[in-house]
Amino acid sequence: MNKEDVEKYIWNIKDKKEIRHYWDILKQRNKQLEEQLCYQFRKGDKVTFTHKGIVKNAVVDKINTKSVSVHEEPDTWHRWNVAPSLLTKVDD
Repeated sequence: MNKEDVEKYIWNIKDKKEIRHYWDILKQRNKQLEEQLCYQFRKGDKVTFTHKGIVKNAVVDKINTKSVSVHEEPDTWHRWNVAPSLLTKVDD
């Protein structure tokens, strides 16, 4: 089944219960993918992310279940919890 077939199938669903079923599956899969993304980071990794159009340089402090805790460099006092999908690892 290709992407177009899946989209067509979804648009043709008439039962709200069936939509809820597929929605729950998609939410679970999204959660799994976010957790997998967390595992690509380690404490001390240098990362970047964008906040209000400004690129922030940061260091990973902690890997949480749904987010990664980082502190901004060089200002170590400014801490952020960022979704792993929004972080980019910086090679040293």
